[in-house]
Amino acid sequence: MKKLLTLLFLVVTFGSNAQITLEHVYSTGVVNNQAFTTVKLSSSGYKYVNPDLVNGTITLYNLNHSVFKTLTYTPLITSSTGQDSYFYISETLFDLDSSNVEFLIRSYNYDSLVSTVLIYEENGTLLFRKDSVNLNGFEYSWYAGSISYTTAGTKLRLSGQFTDSVYIYSLPGNLVCNDCTDGIISSMTELNGTSQNGGISKLYPNPTSGQTTVEYTLPQGITKADLVVYDMQGHEIKRYKVTNAFNTIIINANELATGTYYYQIQTSAGFNAGKKMIVIK
Repeated sequence: MKKLLTLLFLVVTFGSNAQITLEHVYSTGVVNNQAFTTVKLSSSGYKYVNPDLVNGTITLYNLNHSVFKTLTYTPLITSSTGQDSYFYISETLFDLDSSNVEFLIRSYNYDSLVSTVLIYEENGTLLFRKDSVNLNGFEYSWYAGSISYTTAGTKLRLSGQFTDSVYIYSLPGNLVCNDCTDGIISSMTELNGTSQNGGISKLYPNPTSGQTTVEYTLPQGITKADLVVYDMQGHEIKRYKVTNAFNTIIINANELATGTYYYQIQTSAGFNAGKKMIVIK
């Protein structure tokens, strides 16, 4: 009887604390969709972002998971000849008409090695184009971290391996304040910059076929950390020791196979702002 009461107590205790609840599952159309994230628009507030850049669409969802808008553009390249990345989804950054959403695309061609920056309106109208340029000094906007604050609470996003599913979970609490909104951590805002709590500010050259220099900062009070390299499936590939005595480290990319990698600083407090790098041979 005593054992039964103890078991019931444990079940009740676990149930009362198990507040991580599955809220919604998206079928995104993109396998292993780690680019699914959140954005905070200046007028319309928090939205979920589902990019399908191979087909030239970015779908924005309201917090109740209904479609807010679908942004469209015509890709310059196919998935076999290059890669597109999206940045700065905004209502008022690239023009002052808050009824439209604009977004920036960085298009990289594997054959010509040319990187192009383009800015589009939501209907695909081209506002700006500059060839043979790279973006400088900020985080890749799709990598906002898997946990984000929204006005509907804190959400955990998990992308299914080998499927196109993205799972949205509601969390009972909030992260420690970093990029702050009302004293708690927010998701990506329209003007996105390198984390004040340290991280990687720049990788160059990028893309690279040899050595690349990684510029980084460590949070105040942190003297040593690890620079961790992941492939796009989230597998750890390399780990390097870094300290606050320097702000750069040179990595030999010849040790890596051709592909896309993610570099991130890990400290005793957790992971900080990271960058994506392309290795070519």
